[in-house]
Amino acid sequence: RMQNNPLIKMENMGLGNFGILSTIPNLAEELMLRLEPHYGSTHREREEYKAEAASFVAFRTLEAYASPREMAKALLAPSAAERFGMAYNIMARHREELYEWTKTLSDDLADCGEECGDLW
Repeated sequence: RMQNNPLIKMENMGLGNFGILSTIPNLAEELMLRLEPHYGSTHREREEYKAEAASFVAFRTLEAYASPREMAKALLAPSAAERFGMAYNIMARHREELYEWTKTLSDDLADCGEECGDLW
């Protein structure tokens, strides 16, 4: 049953590498520093600017799991709030899939006992 799980085929169970050693707020700050030369102070001082940067970072952390269609939809989202909502829904789905997979693994181990070494 485990070999059929799509999470196994994904890099790091769909967690990817971007963001695993930092937080979304810290990565958003880094992004804003890198974007500073490209945006004027009026644009950067807008109330939405930090939320926009953080919402794009949130989706960057999901790139190993989210579908290309979901990634494209996020790029086209008109607001950071909408993008964050989409990111939350994808993260919640991923969490549920990970939970179900670990439950299956745990059940398989309990059913198989010590003589079962091929689950890993």
